[in-house]
Amino acid sequence: MDRSYTFEELDAATSLTPEQVKEQRARAEKSTFDYWLKAPAWGATNAATLLELRFAEDGHDDDGVSINVDCLIIGLLRHFQRFGLIDRICRNSDGKLEVPNTKLPPSEWIKCYRDYPGAKPLPFDDPTPAIKATSPGPEKPLKPNERNSLLTIIAALCEHASIKHQDRGAAGRIARMSENIGAAVSEDTVRRVLAQIPDAMASRMK
Repeated sequence: MDRSYTFEELDAATSLTPEQVKEQRARAEKSTFDYWLKAPAWGATNAATLLELRFAEDGHDDDGVSINVDCLIIGLLRHFQRFGLIDRICRNSDGKLEVPNTKLPPSEWIKCYRDYPGAKPLPFDDPTPAIKATSPGPEKPLKPNERNSLLTIIAALCEHASIKHQDRGAAGRIARMSENIGAAVSEDTVRRVLAQIPDAMASRMK
């Protein structure tokens, strides 16, 4: 029977080629998922750790994850919360993240994870891309009216969130909000987009 390597052993195994290390990592991830998929339910922090970092906290109970880990999975936990899988995220007396009283079948967590921005392929996914009947053409740039519509929507969302897009600091607030959902956008990028809003709104008000 083939031996299952830990990630630490793989990193230290200087005799392995990069291709062998990659192969062994993939096998280790698949072995971990094969084990956890047999569980009838996962806790929220175990689900987030397994899906995002590809290893699981010891045990099936959410006693709180380490502070080093929780900063890496908070975005996914908030994604779960937005989709209604969990009610609240809190910290225990040790300052560790925990999500009380949340146990769901693995399929529920996995289904929600697939909609997470930047979600990675899972070890049991088919790596073969689907064959399309026709090859896609080059990506078309947005038409002016489409761009103005999107910018107007952004302005409406800013208003709803009590953010004045033209104010100093608005770009920083929105950039931090994007980090919280696990899809970070730089402050400079946000600032460039916000700067286009006045012209877009003016064009729609003519």
